[in-house]
Amino acid sequence: MKGLRIIGDYFLEYLIITLLLILSAILIIPFIPVFIGVISYFRRDLDARMLKDIFVPIKENLVIIIKFTIFELVLLSFSALNIYFMNTNLEVMNEFILFISYVGLIIGIIFLINAPIIILNMNVNLRQLLFNSIALIFGGFVNSLLAIAAVGVYVVAGILFPYLLLIGIYIVPFFVSKYTNQNLLKLKARKLKTTVEELTKKENQDDYFDEKGYINHSE
Repeated sequence: MKGLRIIGDYFLEYLIITLLLILSAILIIPFIPVFIGVISYFRRDLDARMLKDIFVPIKENLVIIIKFTIFELVLLSFSALNIYFMNTNLEVMNEFILFISYVGLIIGIIFLINAPIIILNMNVNLRQLLFNSIALIFGGFVNSLLAIAAVGVYVVAGILFPYLLLIGIYIVPFFVSKYTNQNLLKLKARKLKTTVEELTKKENQDDYFDEKGYINHSE
C-alpha cells in the first residue's frame, strides 16, 4: 500500500507540475518565475513538498526575479531570433552575429540553470546574481555538465519528437534542482571548511548568503 501511495503521489505531482510549467511557458513571461518556484519545490523531500513551496519563494524574491526574467527573456529572445533569422535567410548571413547569438544562447541557458538556486539562497542584486551563477559552475563541474546535459537532451528530444516537450518538461527542473543544489552545498562547504554531509544535516531553509558568500541569519 505504501508503494502505491508513493506512486500516486509522484503521478499527481507530475501532472500538477507539468500543467503549471506548460501553462507558464505558453504565457512566456511567467515561465522563469514558475521555473524558479518549481526548483525550490524539488529541493524538499517528496513527503514534505507542498504547492506553496512553489509560490512563496517567488513572492519572497519577487524583485530580483523580475529583473532576472527581463534580462533572461531579452538575452534568449535576441539570440534565438537571430539564429533562426540567419539560418532561414542565408543571403543576409553574418557569421560574427551568428557566433555572438550562439554564445548568448549558451550563456542564457547557463544562467537559466544556475540562477534559480542562487536566488533561492542568496541576497544579491542582478550583477551579483549573474556573477554567482557563473561561479556556481566551479562548485562541481560534473554536476554542471549533467544539468546542462539534461536541458540539452530535453531540447534535442523535443525537436525530434515535439510531444516530448510536453511530457518531459517535469524532468528539467527536477535535475536542475538536484545538481545545482549539490554545487551550492559544495561551495558552501569549502567556505565553511566542512563537509557537504555535515551541511546537509544542519541545513536551514531560512539561511541566506550575502554577495560575498557568507551566511546571513538576519533575514
